[in-house]
Amino acid sequence: MKLRLETKSVEPDGAFSDLLHEDGSLICYCIEKTFDDGLPKIPAGEHRCTKTFFNRGGYHTFEIHVEGHTRLLFHSANVESQLDGCIAVGLQMGVLDGHKAVLQSKAAFQIFWMMVHDLEEFVLEVVGR
Repeated sequence: MKLRLETKSVEPDGAFSDLLHEDGSLICYCIEKTFDDGLPKIPAGEHRCTKTFFNRGGYHTFEIHVEGHTRLLFHSANVESQLDGCIAVGLQMGVLDGHKAVLQSKAAFQIFWMMVHDLEEFVLEVVGR
């Protein structure tokens, strides 16, 4: 399986993307933290994602493999300040405490997980950055 993370904007509140199924349909919206260079840790290109356990969250997820980094995960979060390189998923875009955010993150993660839970790995194609 191949999923596509299509970056729509990079703003002071983070990098915002659409996560698309291999058929092009929208799965959810995503937010990533940006760093001093103005970009997230996950660069454009294809990245292998493998099943793992998110210890702090207490649930299974997938790790995105990026050279020079470890533990870049898909997980629930709403705003950039809750992230350190990972991808947070949401069902809606909105604002929390004055910051652009993804909303309904736990529900979005459940949808994401239902799509991938039977897999041991998949490919994430990152574009638009």
